[in-house]
Amino acid sequence: MRKKIIIVGIILILVLMCILILFKINGNRNLYKINLPSLENLLNVTFNQNTQVKVIGDQSEIKELLSILNSNGRETNEESVQDYPVNVENEIKIEFNFKEGGTSTIFVYIKKGKYYLEQPYNGIYSISKDEYNYLKNM
Repeated sequence: MRKKIIIVGIILILVLMCILILFKINGNRNLYKINLPSLENLLNVTFNQNTQVKVIGDQSEIKELLSILNSNGRETNEESVQDYPVNVENEIKIEFNFKEGGTSTIFVYIKKGKYYLEQPYNGIYSISKDEYNYLKNM
């Protein structure tokens, strides 16, 4: 009887160790948060899709755009490791133009029927179809 208790105890300890190792591995994954400029620093925002270009300079529209892009404090574990997304459909390039010069870029696109927002060298974030359509129509 004592041998059975020892064997069951050892098995429980091994199972708990495996669970802890799995939590540790998953816990070490990087969490990426979208990094958006503040409204005060922006001159305007440029949308590029195919050959169409639209510039938005109205502060209320830019504020609404930033609100949509930062919806729910966007976070992801999926890292962006390049300048441009690859193998995507209907790509929209959004450039934030700063008052003091320079730009910051975000891409919105469809890939395999799902909708994404990608900030180069930061993260790839899932977005809803409604959010994609809103950005497309801006």
